[in-house]
Parts: sequence; C-alpha cells; structure tokens
Amino acid sequence: MTCNERSDASADSCWSFDPSAVPLADWIMKQMEAHKEEDPREALHRLSDEVNDELGPKYASEYEEAQLAVRLVDWLVATEGCNNFKPVQAGRLLSTGLWLTLRSRLLRAWQDIWGADSVERVALAVLRRLAEPEELEVATPAECAGLQTFLALCEGEGDGSAARVRLYPEGM
Repeated sequence: MTCNERSDASADSCWSFDPSAVPLADWIMKQMEAHKEEDPREALHRLSDEVNDELGPKYASEYEEAQLAVRLVDWLVATEGCNNFKPVQAGRLLSTGLWLTLRSRLLRAWQDIWGADSVERVALAVLRRLAEPEELEVATPAECAGLQTFLALCEGEGDGSAARVRLYPEGM
C-alpha cells in the first residue's frame, strides 16, 4: 500500500512514523510490529539512551515539517492550481531553472516564518514525491502529508483550480 491508498488502520502505511503521537509510545508500537511481539516490555529492552534522547527532537522536527508541507501544497495549489504539480509537471519543476524560480517564490512567501533551509528541504521532498508518488511505500511525514494534501485538494471534491482572488501581496 502506498500513500495514495487509504488504509483500514488508523494511520496510512505511507508514514514511517506518526509525528503527532507520543514519541516513546509510537516507537514501542513500531518495534513491536517490526519484531512481531505482543509484550511492550520486549521493545523497551532495545531502547538505548541514545535512541531515547533522539525521539523527542525527531518527532518535533518531523511534525513541524509535516505542517510546513501541508501549508506549502495548499499555497501552491491555491496560487497555481493542480496541473503544475501532477507527476510529469512536478518532475519538470525539479529542473534547475524552474526549481530556482519556484524556490525564489517560496522563499519570499515562507522563509520569514519557517526559515530558508526548512522551506527548501520540504519543498524539494514534496515535489520529488509528487513527481513519483509510487516510488516509495514508506516516506517521511512531510512527504506523506504533502502528497495527501495534494490528493485531497486536486483529486477530491474541489475543482483544483487556482484561487480566484489574490492570496498574497503583489510581487510575491
């Protein structure tokens, strides 16, 4: 199952982990699934100080990047419509010239809030995922959230056209 498909489970299988969950609890569940265990104490035996220290910051960072991915896709679809972000077109946007133009627009609109590094990293990850939505079964929360937002906006009930009213000041 890929990000595009719905799962009967509570989380889509695209997600490598759920950054909105309590980190240790989610880690234990993932360990139990990976090792086919029924007792969470078995998973806790594998928890090192290093893993424990990394869980909180990792989940916080991925949660933030998933939020940014949703906002970027929403903004891109609102300003450009859906057609520019379908697989073939998203792949073309990754070419140097087109990427630099899009990057410039994204940074003008978002870097003061999220920082240039985060905007660029998340935008590239989402564009790569949009260009090849079936490439990976499991992906980062930002990639999954970006793809799922695109699918909801562009393949769901909405018409997927660009916003009919200016959403940002002239020149952005």
